[in-house]
Amino acid sequence: MYESIAEFIARLRAKPKAVRELWLAGAALAFGLVVLPFLIYLAGTLTLGRYESGSVWGYLLDFLKGLIRPHPAYWLIVTGPYLLIALARGLWALRKRVHRGSGA
Repeated sequence: MYESIAEFIARLRAKPKAVRELWLAGAALAFGLVVLPFLIYLAGTLTLGRYESGSVWGYLLDFLKGLIRPHPAYWLIVTGPYLLIALARGLWALRKRVHRGSGA
């Protein structure tokens, strides 16, 4: 087991790039599958009121049904964190390329 987050990050940085990417993808997908549904439920309840199916467990059951169907909106929630990371990387690479091309 790792003693601290800093030690875990240091060990992860020593790994090959493919292993680091798999860790990042796994963490982003886990966040989208476990944390985001609760945050969406909380935001919806606070702004719109009670959920149609009642409790957070009703929402999670509907969420899992949406993943099984499969419904694109639910899969976008799960893959969204990783897709945002990929978008940020792409925009950063584009920015670097534009600045390199302009001589700045």
